[in-house]
Amino acid sequence: MNLLFAWLRPSTRVGRGRLQQSVIAILILASASVGACKNKPKPIEPGAAIGANDNQPPTAAAPAGAPALPPGHPPIPSATVPASPAVPPGAPPISPAADDATAATQPVEQPPVPLPVSGTQQTKLEGITLTVPQGWAAQPVRLPAGMPAALAPKAVYRLATGPADPDPVHVRVSHFPEMRALDNLVQSNLDRWYNMFQQPDGRPTAQVARTEMFEAGPCRVTVTHLTGDMGRLRSQGMIGAIIEHPNGPFFVKATGSATGVRAWTPHIEMYLRSIQAAE
Repeated sequence: MNLLFAWLRPSTRVGRGRLQQSVIAILILASASVGACKNKPKPIEPGAAIGANDNQPPTAAAPAGAPALPPGHPPIPSATVPASPAVPPGAPPISPAADDATAATQPVEQPPVPLPVSGTQQTKLEGITLTVPQGWAAQPVRLPAGMPAALAPKAVYRLATGPADPDPVHVRVSHFPEMRALDNLVQSNLDRWYNMFQQPDGRPTAQVARTEMFEAGPCRVTVTHLTGDMGRLRSQGMIGAIIEHPNGPFFVKATGSATGVRAWTPHIEMYLRSIQAAE
């Protein structure tokens, strides 16, 4: 610095004053530059803790409901929920869509069996007639090979139960004149039917069967309602009726799945109570 003053020493007093002012200004600028260098922020070493006074960028705010972001993490844009499509004027509101897999496994509700309505078709037997309810489909009588014609049913009807129960209910009407003199006719046939069914809890079917008796036309009718397993067939049902008549007993048997027979029970009961003496 002394060499600088010696080299720049002016020859006059005025020049000397101006030179001193210039040197002072240069020194002030140099001091400011040194101070700025001392205050330059230090780089952060990996794993070093960040203090409260460190010169760090502001921490970005995390979206609502999300965990806090680490210091210096850039902000995360919030997810945008797509807007629902506009509903045309007059259209019903759009309900939330149901899960396809759940909807596909939902059971399809089958239409109920219609209420029993008396039809115009009749079952004409020896001494009595019965009115066939609407919805009953008459079937051709097929006699198995080797079976005597006397054992063939007099009428067969098919009662559809819908896709939920593909096996229809069948109603068979039989007449056995030679059994008119049989002792204990009603109870022996009831016992035979009871023994055809096994109950899941092991009880005798006679204890759970619902049996009733009523008069219809010139006949006394005994009806029993049975459900249970029949050998390998599970959950079967049957409505058996014994119609006592002077010309010999008539038998009406409705058989099928327990649900199918239960659905058609009002029709079968109406059929039995429609008995009239034949003209």
